[in-house]
Amino acid sequence: MPEPLTSDQLSDKREALFALRDRLAKGSEGSLKFPFIPYPPDRVRAFQAYLTKVPEELLVLLPVLQAPAKSTDRPARVLGGLYRPADAATSVGERDPFAVDPAMVERALRSHATTQNALAQLLESNAVEPSSPVARGPLYDLAWRRDGVIYVAEVKSRTDENEERQLRLGLGQVLRYRQVLSADLGAPARAVLVLSSAPKDHSWTQLCEALDVQLCWPPDFAGLHLLRQPQLPLTRER
Repeated sequence: MPEPLTSDQLSDKREALFALRDRLAKGSEGSLKFPFIPYPPDRVRAFQAYLTKVPEELLVLLPVLQAPAKSTDRPARVLGGLYRPADAATSVGERDPFAVDPAMVERALRSHATTQNALAQLLESNAVEPSSPVARGPLYDLAWRRDGVIYVAEVKSRTDENEERQLRLGLGQVLRYRQVLSADLGAPARAVLVLSSAPKDHSWTQLCEALDVQLCWPPDFAGLHLLRQPQLPLTRER
């Protein structure tokens, strides 16, 4: 590796590392072979075994483990990893969107986290498994599959003051995510733009329909068409 992964770096990520290990263990049928173990009182050590597994989600927490990309490399053909709930307890104020990455600021807003987690819970209640992004892929908020179709969602917190800017940013992001995932995974993809509240400007609904983007917001996420079951034709009893 160009830079070493130090013991202090591992210890700084201790809570996140073992939260990831526990989530992966719930969905693992065999031995997890997680590469790190807790070491008292508050340190982390490498698991002393001849062979361990490095799950792709771990590369998000520890980017130094990623191999340098070659020009011929393609992103891994996976949709995502286990869903990581957003931290609704952390919030920041509004910033100049060009001073830092707007997507990073957006994900730190409480309303963004609350909306994202509400959508994930709605999906799970409808037997749909949400995914979070993995290393070397598009940094969407949520993605999932249903009936062979990929759905990718970008979540935006909305106020009357920032509505125009947020929807412009969100629409561009989710259109790009749709294009990249469809090409990389070789499957049709649908784009979903999720707002924390209903837009005041209804022309955005018309624009999203024209671009085949599902626009929705809590509490019922009414624009999320994949959750609507098809109506079966009525039949008469004989």
